[in-house]
Amino acid sequence: MTDHDPSSHVGDSPTTFEQPLDNGVANGNGPNDMNEIEDMDDMSGAVRADHVEISQGGASSVEATTVSITQGGAGRVQADEITISQGGAGLVQTDSLKLEEGATAFAVLAGEATVSEGASVFVLLARSVSGGVRPVLDWRAAAAFGAGFGAAFALLRRRS
Repeated sequence: MTDHDPSSHVGDSPTTFEQPLDNGVANGNGPNDMNEIEDMDDMSGAVRADHVEISQGGASSVEATTVSITQGGAGRVQADEITISQGGAGLVQTDSLKLEEGATAFAVLAGEATVSEGASVFVLLARSVSGGVRPVLDWRAAAAFGAGFGAAFALLRRRS
């Protein structure tokens, strides 16, 4: 990481963040490439930028226009377009999601989702879904689970 302190950044121009890997490649993008990041909190791993590529790394939270995760992960990702390959994400909110082979997501809210063979998702709420993989919990199962949980909670409250 550079010696730049994001909290001291003033102005509208993006701050620059570079995280060299053991082989000297910055974030896996190329020998001299750097990611342009508008705001990065070094302590929390939160990233906000126009385009984010995570390769063999991770972030707690990502907000961007496009996000690509390869052999890495993120806790929460919010973007217009997201592609995950051999990596994972916890909570995903996007207009367009591609989960490629080896990708995993826990909970997804998407306009359209493409889930390739060999990818998995636990909860998937999307207008359109393509691919051969079915989520463990789709919107119908989530609604039934919510209704059952609500009924059980109501019964337990009446006993108290």
